[in-house]
Parts: sequence; C-alpha cells; structure tokens
Amino acid sequence: MNLKRMIFAACIALVFCTAGCYNDIYNMISGEVALEANGIRGDTNSIVRFKEHIYLSNGNFYYKTAASSNSTNAYNQQWKKGNMPQLAAADSSPDFPGVPDGLHFLASDENYLYALMISWHETNLGYQEPFSRTLWYTDKEEPAAGDWKQIDLSDIIGEKPDPDSIKIIFDNQYVKVEEGANAADAYDLSNRHAFVRLYNEEDKEEHVYKLNGGDAPERVDGNNAGANTCTAVWFKGEDYFSEYYAFAAGEKYIYYAQSKTEVTTSGSNKYPHASSGSTTLYYADGWNGEKFILESDGSAGAAALDAGSIYSIAVAQNYLLLGTSSGLSHTSLKDGVPNDKKSSFNSNGNSIISSYVFKVFTLNPSGYEDSTDTKKGTDCYACSTILGSISNSSDTFNKTGLFAYYPGRGTWNRDGTADAKSNGN
Repeated sequence: MNLKRMIFAACIALVFCTAGCYNDIYNMISGEVALEANGIRGDTNSIVRFKEHIYLSNGNFYYKTAASSNSTNAYNQQWKKGNMPQLAAADSSPDFPGVPDGLHFLASDENYLYALMISWHETNLGYQEPFSRTLWYTDKEEPAAGDWKQIDLSDIIGEKPDPDSIKIIFDNQYVKVEEGANAADAYDLSNRHAFVRLYNEEDKEEHVYKLNGGDAPERVDGNNAGANTCTAVWFKGEDYFSEYYAFAAGEKYIYYAQSKTEVTTSGSNKYPHASSGSTTLYYADGWNGEKFILESDGSAGAAALDAGSIYSIAVAQNYLLLGTSSGLSHTSLKDGVPNDKKSSFNSNGNSIISSYVFKVFTLNPSGYEDSTDTKKGTDCYACSTILGSISNSSDTFNKTGLFAYYPGRGTWNRDGTADAKSNGN
C-alpha cells in the first residue's frame, strides 16, 4: 500500500471512530457511566424544601418527595411536573403572547411555598424581556393551579410597577434533619424564613422584605440585608444576608465566595452569566456589623481553591459541595473548617459534570456527601447550565441540566421525570 492509500485509510478510520466512538469516549470521560435519557433540562434557578417535598424551578415547576433514596430505593424518574400559578389575561403580553409565563424562582418558610412568576414580551430588537413579575404563595404541597394566591405588593411597589420591581425571592435555607433520618416527615423547618427584594416606589430604593403568606411583607434591615441581597442563611439564631449566590451555613461557620451571577436579564444577556468570579472560599463565625469575620481573628478565613469560580455552596457533614465555572467540585471539612484545596471525588462527580454549575443542593445537611453508606449518606443535586449564549458556548444542552447523586447507586447521573416522551422534562 502506497503512502497516499495509507493516509486515506487512516482518515477513513478516524472518521468512523469519531462518529461511532464519541459516546464511548464521552462515557469514559464521565467516569464510565452512561448518561440516562430522562433528565430535566433548562436553567434551574431554585431548589427548595417545603414540608415533605423538594421543589425545582426552571421556568417550569417540578416536585418530588423529600424522603431519602436510602428509604425509597428509587433513583431517576421520580420528579413530577407541577401546576404553576395562572396569570390573569391582563398580565400577559399583547405584543408576544406565544411566550409562556414562567416560574423562575422559589422560596419557602415553615408554612408556605412562594413562586416568582415572569411573563415576557418581545422587544423591537427581537429580544424577550420581562413584561410583568408577580409573587404567589400556597400552603399546599402538591398545588393545583387554583391553590396559588397572589401577594398584593402595591403598597410597596406601586399600583403600576415597573416589570423589574420584584427582583428575586429566596429563603434562609434552614432545615434540620438528623443524621440517618430518611423519612420525608423527619425534618424541622421551624426557623425557615422566606424573603423578597423589592423596589420601593416611595423612597426609590431596593430593600429586603420578609414574607408571611398573603400578609404584607415586613421590611428587614441589618445583618447585611441591602439593595443587592440575593441569598440568606440561618446562623446562630439569626438571619444573615449576602449579595453572593455562593452563601451557605453549617452549625459552626458561614461559607461564601465573592462571585456574582446575573440570572434574569434582557437583551443579549438574557441567559445566566457571570458578572464576576472568585476561586476563594471564605468562612466566618461572626458578623461585626460591616463584614463576616472569625471572631477569634477579626477577619474571615480563606481557602484559595483551584476549582474554578465558585457560584453555589451546599453543606454536608463531611464536605462542602461546590458549583463552579468549571463544573462540580467539593472540599473536605474538618470540624467545620474547609480544606485549603479541592478534594477528589470517590464517585464520578467532577467528571460527569464539567459545565458551569449554578446550583447545588444537599437533601440532608447532616448527612455525608459522596458516600455510598445508605444509613449516613445524603442525596445531592447539581444543576448545570450553559454560561452565556448557547451560540458562543462549546457546551450543549445534552451535557447540561439536572444531575443527582444517590448513595445506593453510588454515581452521579441525569435526574428527571418518568415522561419518556419529553426526555424526563
């Protein structure tokens, strides 16, 4: 065989290998775990617990039992698509009625689940932007559309508010579950509080307000609540606030990273995108009125992790689970203090999810993450999304969406509904 024929044969072999072996190569990269077909796609902004269920929002609304997989022995296909609030016709855009209303953020307290709904219209430039935002609540765990009630905010934002007057809703993430408690009803939410950030029409400023069902929200000041607040934690008997999405708390420390992410904007930046990033993880056990500190030190502790910019933190007994610009990561804890470097996974966590992770969630913060112990291990969730515009990204929707780790399975994989027709969405 001459040289030209050898080169041609090699090229043909490479083409067939590229076409036929891509999935095998990707599975190897993903820790030799084949990706399941059923998985919720889209940009997940919220995962919250309310009573005996957990809930997810990505424009749509999903829920599943809060019973651990350690007791149900069930893994993928457990989510159900729920009923969203139905906006009145006057709240829908006459300019672009084909864009569906979406449930984009969730929050909860001990008694209520809250939803931030956004309706859209198309601008003259062809972009979709918010036409109206409305805030709703329910005390039902599996609500029908009519079980959602709208919260009247007109005393704060005015009778004809700007579409952006309701900024974001969030809660303090409090849940108490004992180690090894696997039943859905084994929980305490007594210190869980929900909040909304609103533009006040009277003083032309943004403030944080505590939600209380359908009653008028109560303004909150102090403990770092302000015009840029987007997250909260319950720590040592008080609510604390932050302008960073990467903000969580255990029993001994508050953890945060100074990264910022824009979530729902208009125009060319309507996709989730990073406005700043930090690879440094901070921890503190006090607030001095101006900043979070270690009370023994006067400044926060810092761990410069080589894990990518940190955009989300979830607490477990043995690790902090981290959502980063480089995918999923974690770092070990010793008496609550994080390691000064990222830790290797026992599972396929950092190999199956290499895209931008906006949200991470642990079902039981007292449980053990990345553990196959079905008595102590906790279910974990990570939401991977495309950073910025899909046209400018090397990622695809086939690589992104909701992933879950279940101790009895011992690996991360896609997570979704049982609806095979919609690929688990």
